[in-house]
Formats: sequence, C-alpha cells, structure tokens
Amino acid sequence: MGETVIVKQLVIGAGRPKICVPVTARTRRELLENIKLIRQNKSMIQLLEWRVDWFDSCLNFQRVENALAELRSAFPNLPVIFTFRSREEGGKRQIYFRDYRNLYLRIAQKSLAEIIDVEIEKQGPTEQLIQELKKKNVTVIASNHHFEGTPSLQEMISVLEKMQRSGADIVKLAVMPNSKSDVMNLMQAALTVKEKKKTPVVAMAMGELGRVSRLSGGFFGSDLTFGMVGASSAPGQIEVSQLNEALHIFESNKKNIFLIGFMGSGKSKVSVGLSKLLRMEKLEMDECIEQQQNQKITEIFAEKGEEYFRNLETEFLRELTKKENQLVSCGGGVVLREENIELMKQSGKIVLLTATPGTIFERVRNSKDRPVLNGHMSIEYIRELMEKRMPYYRKAADYIVETDGKKAELICKEIQRIL
Repeated sequence: MGETVIVKQLVIGAGRPKICVPVTARTRRELLENIKLIRQNKSMIQLLEWRVDWFDSCLNFQRVENALAELRSAFPNLPVIFTFRSREEGGKRQIYFRDYRNLYLRIAQKSLAEIIDVEIEKQGPTEQLIQELKKKNVTVIASNHHFEGTPSLQEMISVLEKMQRSGADIVKLAVMPNSKSDVMNLMQAALTVKEKKKTPVVAMAMGELGRVSRLSGGFFGSDLTFGMVGASSAPGQIEVSQLNEALHIFESNKKNIFLIGFMGSGKSKVSVGLSKLLRMEKLEMDECIEQQQNQKITEIFAEKGEEYFRNLETEFLRELTKKENQLVSCGGGVVLREENIELMKQSGKIVLLTATPGTIFERVRNSKDRPVLNGHMSIEYIRELMEKRMPYYRKAADYIVETDGKKAELICKEIQRIL
C-alpha cells in the first residue's frame, strides 16, 4: 500500500480528485447507449465503474464477461472499476458471498478490470478475498456505504482505518447525511485518515446535503469523485461536465506546471510547445541555475558536488512559490528531495513524462551534458538508474504521460486535456 495508486498511468491519490462515471446498464442495449453518452464526455472522465448489480444478467458470469469486454473495448485507455453493490449497501441485488467471491476472482483472473470494489462489511471472509484479488494483480477498493445515516466522526475514522488494515489499496466511505455537521464530520474523517498517507481515500456524502463533498472533497483528502452521465447510481451525483468545471475552479490556486521525468523523457521539447498552447512562461530549471551560477551543470557537479547542486534546485523552487503562470522543465533528479516535491505541490501541478530505457538511450546517447551518465552511457545503466528513481517520480506525480512514439504536439494536447 502507499499514498498513491497508479492504474494505467492514472495517479489516484495526488492532484485533483479523479472523475469516475458509473455505468448502470440493465441490458446490452442500455450498455451501448451508455457507451455512446460516455464517448461524448470522454475528455472529462478518468475512470469508469461498472455497477454490475444493475445488470439483469449479473449472475450469468459469461454474459457479465461479454458485456464487460464490450465496455473495455470501447474505452481501452480508461481504467475500469468492477463493482457488485449488494442491496444492504444501496445496490440493486442480493448475492451470496460464494457467488460474490467467484464472480470477482473470475473477473480478476481474466484481467477484465483493473480495480475491484469489495464491501468490507459483507458477510464472509472479505479480507481473505482482498488478498486473493491482490495476488492476481488487481487494485482493490475496500468500501462501506451507509444509506440510512452517518456514523459518528470516530466511527468513520475507525471504519476507514479498518479498511486500510485489510490490505486494500484504496478505501472508500459513503454516507447519507441528515445535517450539515454530518457532512463536515465525513470530511474531517477523510482528512484525518488521508494525512497518515497510507492509501488514497474516497469519501462522499450523498443526497442534496452531500453535494459539496463531491465538489470540494479534494480539499479534505478525497481522491475520487463520481459524476453522472445518463442515469445516476447514487443520490446527489452531479452531471460530469458541471463536476469537471467545478473541480477546475477549486484548483485555480495552483498557477504553475512542473514537468518531471528522467533525462531524455522529452521535458524540454514538450515545454516549448506546451508553453505556447497554455500561454505560460517557459523555464528550464538547469538553464536558470547555470545562468545564476555562471557555470555549466557539469562544472558545478565536478567542482562543488551533487549536494551543492541539489541545494541550488531547492532554492530555485522556493523562489517559484512566489510566482505564477510558470511552466518549468525540471532536472531529472529534482524529485530526490522530499522538500522539492512539497515545494512544487504548493504552487503547481506536477506532470511526469515517461519513456522506455531504450528510447531514453537513443535521445541522450550523443549528449555531453549528462553528468550522471558520464562513463555509463548504456541502456542497462539507464534502466538501473530509472528503476531507482521511479518511486520518487511516481510519488511526486499528479499526472503521468507516456512519450514513446508520440510527437510533441500530441503530448502537449494530452497534457492540456488532463489539466
């Protein structure tokens, strides 16, 4: 478990809350209609949740597989959450635990969903099921829903922590508030658990009173929010275009953009086009430091050492917290300091550009300005160094964009869309 979860290059647990759209089709015909509506709003959606309990043939496993395969074929790049919500937690069907387990393990075995939602209070060995699913390389959400009211603050914190102890990768709590204080207590519970940085947290208050939790949950630690395209799957869901617009407004305080990634991942080239597209001032971190020091980076490394250079990077980022509308192409090692990550998150959004070791090698093999590769210019060494740094990159990233085989113009448009 960790503070963030990455599924199909989507970072859950950092950046603004990701928008998930539930698919609530009863028949294949309705599923096709849902697919058509989702296509019209695809640019605003980061995940899909198939609520299989709505499906008339939900206990016919083969029909479930066929329908899910059709959904995935329509949206191959969107992660899918597979959910059977039982009636006691607001779903459409009742199901025996044996069938529940068999259905989930079958979907996991055939890699038909990246994420599976397990009700932590379901009658049966749910923690064992979570571990079985994780062994099949599925990301697991442990969830708990209260449609009749809202537990106390301490009870909600305890439920979220229990779900974390179960081994789930993401924990989700949804409640029905009877007062504004219920909504505030839910948000406080999410914030309390989120600050411990063990897993991403999803917290939602349903109904009209709870709408604010769907819009402003990111301020209180909630990492996913659910928007409506067509029929809603829970009371209080907001139409996805309105939800997307509101989340952009709530993030308007983050004025800068930081491009991070291993050397040769395309940061400099992408920053040129992106700065024009977004009308932002472009800064090359290494170039700025060279100008300040009146020395090349290679000379700074050779004469004063890496630690001195990392101090210069940190000071550069401190100054940027006072500025706005800056697009910064960062040095490859900037994420090696926790303080640097925090400084970037204070004032901006962080986009990680990735590429394979082979691609990196082809891009940098003739460069003389890569001090950490001096005497080590090989795919094997690049792979080894990338593997060491990748946990830092992933921890820092709000968004991840692959650059292999893509033109800079396409990458810029992709970044514009996700931001």
